[in-house]
Amino acid sequence: MFKKVALAALLAAVVSTHAQAGSATGSFTVSATFNPTCAVTTSRNLDFGTIGGTAAVISSFSAFATVDIACSQGVAYNVTLASATPAGGPVATGFNMINGAEKMSYYLHLGAPNGPLFAADGTQIAANGVAGSGTTSLNLFGEIPIQSPVVSWGTGATNYADTVQVTVGF
Repeated sequence: MFKKVALAALLAAVVSTHAQAGSATGSFTVSATFNPTCAVTTSRNLDFGTIGGTAAVISSFSAFATVDIACSQGVAYNVTLASATPAGGPVATGFNMINGAEKMSYYLHLGAPNGPLFAADGTQIAANGVAGSGTTSLNLFGEIPIQSPVVSWGTGATNYADTVQVTVGF
């Protein structure tokens, strides 16, 4: 029995010494790539509706549009608006809806009638774009200012349109 205990003790000592005789290490890399993104959607287009009357001057009309911005959390962005229609016409700092060579001018304000005014070249008069982060909705107030007609009043309805490009830089 003593031989069995001594043999067990000897084996334990050999195994114990062998297990602690040295060590080896290795490593691995943990990584992830954060790709910030932003999405732009419009939940309401700007529609001034039907404009008419017999006056020689177009009266003021207004309408609202909404642009939704959704960016990755913590990502700062700057929003600018630019017209697809060439700037100019009766309102140099505004936008123009067109029908062929005819133009009807309009303004875009941020939030309310007296809010910051966007210019057609993609900047904003009060500041260069709208800064923010995360998710927000931009309410745009559109206004057709009082203006003398730059259109040839025909016998039928004439449709004027513009496309506004919303750019979110991040």
